[in-house]
Formats: sequence, structure tokens, C-alpha cells
Amino acid sequence: MGSIIIVRTSACLQYPSLDDGANGRHAVLGATDGCAALDIVTRTRVALILLDIQQLSGLDGLTVLERLRDIDRRIPLMVVGGIDSVRVTADALQLGTTDDFTRPCDDELLLLIRRALDTLPAAASMGNERHLGDRHLHPAQLLLVGGDFGTRGTLTLALSPYCHIDLVASPAAALAYRRRLSPDVILLDASMPGTDVADFLTRLRATFVATPLIAINVVGDPRVFIDALRPRLHAALGQPLQCEALFDALRNVLTLAAYARRVLPIFSRPVTRVMNCLLQNYATIRICEIGKAVGISGSHLRRLFREETGMPLKRYLDRLRLEIAKYWLAETDETLETIARHIGLQGAPHFSRVFLRVCGERPGAYRRLRRSSRRGTMLMPGQDCEA
Repeated sequence: MGSIIIVRTSACLQYPSLDDGANGRHAVLGATDGCAALDIVTRTRVALILLDIQQLSGLDGLTVLERLRDIDRRIPLMVVGGIDSVRVTADALQLGTTDDFTRPCDDELLLLIRRALDTLPAAASMGNERHLGDRHLHPAQLLLVGGDFGTRGTLTLALSPYCHIDLVASPAAALAYRRRLSPDVILLDASMPGTDVADFLTRLRATFVATPLIAINVVGDPRVFIDALRPRLHAALGQPLQCEALFDALRNVLTLAAYARRVLPIFSRPVTRVMNCLLQNYATIRICEIGKAVGISGSHLRRLFREETGMPLKRYLDRLRLEIAKYWLAETDETLETIARHIGLQGAPHFSRVFLRVCGERPGAYRRLRRSSRRGTMLMPGQDCEA
């Protein structure tokens, strides 16, 4: 039989009478916060989850509910906690809760659990064990505030299989950012002109209370920067941006906060050095020069890069240039000739042919579509191109 998980700040202390299992059939496991509950569900066969949606530390109740559903939607889930918001109740029901109740006393809770278990079909009681190894893990949610076009393109190529990346171009747009669930991590470009970073971080922290914040492109010593802004900031990275340090910082915060999300890849030092080189020199460097620039033989580097990123080095450079071109198209009025020069391609006709072949549409059509659909928050366009 599967276990019963009670997700509440003081779950184990509130219900000692259930420690040996309700009706002698199910062990009862207490999770004092959402992350602990997600960890249990990924490792244990579960028959029923009882979630106190308003008494959780760390991740908010709806975020926990969504991630539990990401793992296995078949697990019956009861929500308690005196839901007094129509919006929260509607969101909870939309995410597939079995029932919602006001916060019960211990005896009432025991009765509710026994009634729920009595009505469970046999298949549900088997829990999620056979799906633990092959379940589909959803990508983490990353919000990037600002960032130069090269940084955006690099993040898109390297992390889009693992992260859903949203972009807002300004602090004001970040504070107005609205999604049903908060992002898993926020990246802030600290070099945005005219931005009071300390004030912005204070307001951003008030809006996204539990979301980790990482500052990139910090001017000066990042250690001084982060010491001055703690605890509003989780990490600070200086200039020029180093891919290895950025990926490590993202991996650290997502490992703590996203049990039901895909784990970020660990790229080797040679591969991140190539990414750094291309981030800084994508418009001028040639493939034959990359190995020499990073100090690795060409054949070994090409093999290693393809093994870790899933694409040949030349394709990565071509894709990076096109990802960057998309931001030039969407956010500026530069001509195709000028954009081609910015990304290292030989004129507008060559740029148009390559863009059409890889992205399936001409640059002008892409620009018109993005201009008409943009509403302050823009999805990073990494998935528009074919592999």
C-alpha cells in the first residue's frame, strides 16, 4: 500500500495518532514544507496527499500543488486550510484536487482520510512507483530581466531544453510580470542603464517573496555587491559574464527549489570556455579559430562539444547568431543589412536565406509577428528554430 503524505508546517506533531498508519494499511509521512513533500513523492509510493495550502513555508501552496501534479496526476490530493479566496479555490480545483475543506481538527482529519482511502480504486492505491523512473519532468521557469542580446541567445541555446525562459526588458515590466505561478529563479542584469539596483531588488523581493534572485553583469566586485544587498540576492556575477559561473549559480538555486523540474546539465570546463568565447566573439570568430582560442585541439573539441550540447559546434554558432538576430528584429528598427553585420553574416540576402532555412520564415515576417504579439513580456524565442 502507498503512504499518506500530510503537507503542513507542523504535520508530524499535529497527528501523532496516525504514525502507525490509518486503518493499519498506510504509513503516514509528514512534510513540513513543499520541497520536502516533492522529495517524498519522487521517492515513495503514495496513496493520498493532504495539502494545507495556506500553511507552508518556502514555496507557496499553489506552486507545490502544480509540481505534485507534474509528478503524477493520478495521486488523489485533498486540500485543507480554510480556503477563503475564490481565485485560489478555482486554481486548486483546476489543478485536479479531489476535495477542499476548512482546516479540520485531528479527529475530523482522520475521518476524512479514512473515507478517502475507502473510496480509492485499487489502481490509485498502487501509487506512483512504476512511473518514478520515466515520468516527464517539466522545465524550470526562469525570468530574465534585461540582458544583452548575446546573453539571451546563449541562455536560449544552452538551457531551453531544461528551462522555460521568459524575458522582460525593463525593471517596470518585471514588477508588472504576472503568471499564475511564480518563476523558479530570476536573473537580473545589474548593468541596465538608469536602474537603481538596490531599490529595484527591494521591490522585486516584495513581489516575488520566495523566488531566488541572481544578478549578472555586476559592475565592480560582485562580492561587495552581494554583501551590500543580502538577503535580497542569492548570487552576483561580474563582467564579462562567465557561462560556467552562471550555470553553477542556476543549478544551485534550482536544486533547492525545483524537485519536479529537470536538472540543469553540467557542462565541462572546455565546453563552457567555448560558450564564453562565442558569447564575446560570435560576430567575428571563425570555426577554425575556436580551438586555438580556448587551447584545445579542434577534433577533440568538436567531439566533446557535440556530446555535451547535442549539436555540432558550427550549428551552435549559426544558431547563436540567429537567436541574437531575433532580438535585433523584435526590439530594434535596424535594417537587415545592419543586423547581418552585427551577427557576422555576409549581407542581407545571405542572412535572409539562412534565417528562412533554419527558422522556417523570412526575417521580415518574423519581425512583424513579434511586433504584433508582444505585450511587454516576451517568450525567449529559442524554440522557434528547428534543431
